[in-house]
Amino acid sequence: QGALLGVQGMNGPISADGTAGSAAIFQSFRSGAWDAYASRFVFVTDADVEAQQLRSIAPGGSLGTVANLPNVPSSLTYRHDSTHDLVYYCGRDDRILHKYDVSSSTDTTLDWPIAKMECSGRAMVYSSTRNSIVFPFTQDGIAGVAEYLNP
Repeated sequence: QGALLGVQGMNGPISADGTAGSAAIFQSFRSGAWDAYASRFVFVTDADVEAQQLRSIAPGGSLGTVANLPNVPSSLTYRHDSTHDLVYYCGRDDRILHKYDVSSSTDTTLDWPIAKMECSGRAMVYSSTRNSIVFPFTQDGIAGVAEYLNP
């Protein structure tokens, strides 16, 4: 198999933790990011039942669950600082940025300086050099790319 995850032509819910990636049932994912600290890919799926589960897979490894997020993300990025694993995500329903600390299971809504601005899309990047999150947004029907400094 040349893919990281999934068996071609299989349908159904994503496989359980511990299932080898080469044998896993996996239809599609909503958003994901590379966790360089743990050398794994973290992601959320499009499946309604599992949409809040942050799953993981290492190359050649097995599925795991990192956390159950309190909101369904439309996009996310992941980083490890000196003591915490952090997930930054755009809430699918509230369309604002959240910071989820995996270590303490704490979800924080990030301060949002512009009331009509909403995060959107399925892409988000954490920039370690600028300590910022870069993400797509919409405001009054206009789309753009924004940067949130020091999240």
